[in-house]
Amino acid sequence: MKESNPTGESLISLMSNKVKMHGGINLAQGLPGFRPPDELLEHLKNCLSGNCHQYPPGDGHPLLLEFVAQTLWPQLNHSKSFLITQGATEALSLVYTSLNHLNPGGMPTLSFEPAYESFGKLPGIFRNPYHSYPGLPETEEDFRQLETICRQNHIRLIFVASPGNPHGKAWKPVQLTKLITLASLLGIYVVLDLVYHDHYFRQPFQLPEEISRPNVFMAGSFSKMLCITGWRIGYAGIPAALSGSVKSVHDYTGLCAAHPLQEALWRYLGESSKRNLFVENIRSQIAANYAHASEKMRALGFAVADADGGFFIWAGLPAPHTDGFRFATDLYNKKKVALVPGIHFSTAAQSFVRLNLARPENEIREGLEKTASYIDCRY
Repeated sequence: MKESNPTGESLISLMSNKVKMHGGINLAQGLPGFRPPDELLEHLKNCLSGNCHQYPPGDGHPLLLEFVAQTLWPQLNHSKSFLITQGATEALSLVYTSLNHLNPGGMPTLSFEPAYESFGKLPGIFRNPYHSYPGLPETEEDFRQLETICRQNHIRLIFVASPGNPHGKAWKPVQLTKLITLASLLGIYVVLDLVYHDHYFRQPFQLPEEISRPNVFMAGSFSKMLCITGWRIGYAGIPAALSGSVKSVHDYTGLCAAHPLQEALWRYLGESSKRNLFVENIRSQIAANYAHASEKMRALGFAVADADGGFFIWAGLPAPHTDGFRFATDLYNKKKVALVPGIHFSTAAQSFVRLNLARPENEIREGLEKTASYIDCRY
């Protein structure tokens, strides 16, 4: 009997919850399976006895905001206003809600397939048209086609993720420059999802100077940086001229992230050398997992996409499999290994799956061994 998803629940949640309820190996949700920095946990324990149990300032802990502006993004200190949010997902939804409110004529939206779930779901929530471009534009002809799509569909906002989720592709500076220049010409907002910019495999992600333009927004994550997704702390970078409008929406929607967590976080982040060492260690572990998993999966017949960074492997199913949802549900039912069906990220990705690499090496190896056993026992 073929399983289905009649509730319309996020397929990430659907597959991850199977493991939470019935056990198994969770390679579905982007949960980093690494322990957070011990020093960060010690700061949290110590700050709980202090005076941080009431509301923080709505914009965020002042010293944490200072760290974001002066340490993470000093080149944007004068062009962007920053806001601490409940994870990067709230940053994305806050920006979209605010811009939709400021543009009562509608917010037709575009992103690049395969795309993170929020990029398509947010326009749907507000009943705005959503369009996609297949892959990342690279050639001059690609950008001409993109311009045509934007003009014909009156696009007002473009979501960009780099490295992307689920495919792990990073935008080159020249690509982002062309995109932002085109968007500025057409009066389009650009929202950069930079959640995985710390987790690169080969070379650091580079931002062009065009990111300082007044139509460019940002979303970032401490949760993924430091393996604390349950803390739900991210940030938004907002063009200075629009900061008041966005913050007024935030006051009546998100309001603030948890004060004790913000307090512990800024205390830890002041020890920059420890932060850098932690992030470098996590980055190297994920890169090693990618190297091993991609080799193993290709040997099993998967068509693994080349990735520049991020938490995930994006792969086409081995023949004769063609249904990613059926493959993922059957793999879990028989071997207790959870992946995400590719259809969650694109209607054109029926025969793809996504696998989370941000797990301990032994867990990745066991999950792949069980996947190999599943494939072998069926064919």
